[in-house]
Amino acid sequence: MTAIPIAEKCDIKLDKRPALSQGPLGIEEVPDRKHLYDQYGNYLSTVSTQSANKMRTYNEFANMISEGVSDYRNHLEVKDEIHADGKRFSRIVKFPNETFDFSVNGKVEPYMLVMWAWTSYDLGWAEQYIFGPLCIICFNGQFTAAWKIQALSKKNWTKKADMSADDIANTLIGIKALHEQRCQRLWDAFEEVIKSTKETTEPKLTREVVELEDGWYEHKVFA
Repeated sequence: MTAIPIAEKCDIKLDKRPALSQGPLGIEEVPDRKHLYDQYGNYLSTVSTQSANKMRTYNEFANMISEGVSDYRNHLEVKDEIHADGKRFSRIVKFPNETFDFSVNGKVEPYMLVMWAWTSYDLGWAEQYIFGPLCIICFNGQFTAAWKIQALSKKNWTKKADMSADDIANTLIGIKALHEQRCQRLWDAFEEVIKSTKETTEPKLTREVVELEDGWYEHKVFA
């Protein structure tokens, strides 16, 4: 498969400038701080000098994801998006040919393998990707599923997330070997969490949690 270029609207270049402030002797450079601007001069964020020096551009991050799926020969659906006025970037890669039966309580539903990838110039989103089935569940930002691969860049950017074609190939092989018992265990565990949360903290439930619980038995699949 050929490389998947980043969407043109998302290819935001970084212009790194010293952070300046008014001091007693005039304009002074702020130690260990850099201002980040896009190629059009729009302000993005202020970060440490180390973060600025080691930060990957959106294009570099997208190329890393592209490299991971470079050996995959079937059709992919790719969606690149910019968020928060260019401060954040996401890439979602769907694998339509990798659809498997999710069998729970006698009901069979298909689910598709999806890769979610995020990064940001304002450090509001950690640079990370998660690859797994559609039934990924998030508890306070902690993602869980019976089967997934995940990578996260360290805050100091010394060790960055990476992905190889072997990672994707091995994950596809592993997921194809799933059996219904693991699906049922994941399902039972999540339903128990929803039940216990509603019983013990109902006065404090957020609107989103209530909507999730109310819609759980109707939809049974959440991204």
